[in-house]
Amino acid sequence: MMDPLSALSVAGTVVQFVDFSSKLISATRQLYSNSKLKVHEQAATAANDLLDYSTKIRRPLLLTSVSGCLTEDEAALEAVCHGCVDLAENFLKRLSRLKVPGQDARHIWDSLGQALLSIWTKDELDSIEQRLVEFRREIDSRVLSSLRYV
Repeated sequence: MMDPLSALSVAGTVVQFVDFSSKLISATRQLYSNSKLKVHEQAATAANDLLDYSTKIRRPLLLTSVSGCLTEDEAALEAVCHGCVDLAENFLKRLSRLKVPGQDARHIWDSLGQALLSIWTKDELDSIEQRLVEFRREIDSRVLSSLRYV
């Protein structure tokens, strides 16, 4: 006979194992058929949009900075855009490493390995996504603030 606390602990462990297994099987199936996860594809699209947005805002600031005529607000906006571009590029590289390379997508073990890697790095990717959202908000705020002075 097991005491109630031990039984609850075992039940919790079984639930965690079933949850992890279902996520792993789902991700493996998606990688096997598409070579990438839909959630990663959506995140990459959003990151690319933010990268383009930051680059478009940053380009005229870089041209102005060559002549040394950036205001304090423009310099801050350029710095935020620079950080955003760096983080977005890093994020996209990480996402591309989580795809199953071309021909390997039809090998279940490669798909399983990439699915495991995707699950293990989920928290890290979520953290980067949150930082990108914060960059977007800061860029938007600074752009709106600069429009006030125009």
